[in-house]
Amino acid sequence: MTKHTTEETTKPMTCPHCGSTNVGKYLYGMPVFSNELMEKTLDGKIIIAGCIVTDDDPGYHCHNCKRDFGKPEY
Repeated sequence: MTKHTTEETTKPMTCPHCGSTNVGKYLYGMPVFSNELMEKTLDGKIIIAGCIVTDDDPGYHCHNCKRDFGKPEY
């Protein structure tokens, strides 16, 4: 079983469409819920996306322009 982490990189992700750093990362799979994950979900930093993953799924979502982009990190 793969353990998913919610660690963020030190550099904030930037939306390639509008340049905003108000970006959330999609988390695929069955996450292990914790207080940290709940906080990041409520803050929009993590978006729980489900456990069915395809090759077309985005990795990130811009809360500013509402567009998805990038590839997920597995």
